[in-house]
Amino acid sequence: MYIKFCRTYDNGDDNTKWPDQSKKLQGTDLCRRVQVYRGLSVILSILALILAAAVIFLSVKLQTRAVCLEKETATQDVKVLPPQTCSAEKCRAMYPQEQTQVRACFACDPGWQQFEDSCFYLSREHRTWIGSREVCRQRAGDLAVIDNGRVQEFLTKKGNLMYWIGLSWDGTRGWVWVNNATVGESYWSNSREVGDCGFLTGREDHRSSWSQSPCTYNAAYICQKDAKQVAVA
Repeated sequence: MYIKFCRTYDNGDDNTKWPDQSKKLQGTDLCRRVQVYRGLSVILSILALILAAAVIFLSVKLQTRAVCLEKETATQDVKVLPPQTCSAEKCRAMYPQEQTQVRACFACDPGWQQFEDSCFYLSREHRTWIGSREVCRQRAGDLAVIDNGRVQEFLTKKGNLMYWIGLSWDGTRGWVWVNNATVGESYWSNSREVGDCGFLTGREDHRSSWSQSPCTYNAAYICQKDAKQVAVA
């Protein structure tokens, strides 16, 4: 609480000197400035707290998202892992017409998917067509060769990305596979893309899921190699 004192100087002398009012005004102005600065400080402190809370929230959310993605990827990898051992019952189920002759069955490495007597690896990383083929060769395989409708349908249904396959344009023979075989039955889409390398689009109609693109573009890829033979009793 502030108490104002006021003194009256009245002695009939017109030459009486009044107290210096400028000092009082200066003090009042200073108080106002201090109050303004204090208010701004409080506002800035509140904004800083809000900003810090937002940063912490976003950091926790991103970390949680990363963990969820890792768990999801791990779960998907587990789902596609083929069996590492084969039993006689499985072989008979796979080859019912040769039940009296089959003495072995086939298996694939972890992360590869088995179809008939081949193993397929559907990547998630993206590379050029040449870079994709180099990775497949490092894994004792090559880019996938689709030589029948069964393999075509299997890969189109299993994948959900755009995958390089072992198909490229030869100036003299046309479209050829990485094993030098020419294309027999084909499954081209109506895409108007141009390029010298072929790719397969997952989850499309398997009868028309091929397209062409420049080989320097980055896409996922499908590797293929023979399944391992595992002896059974």
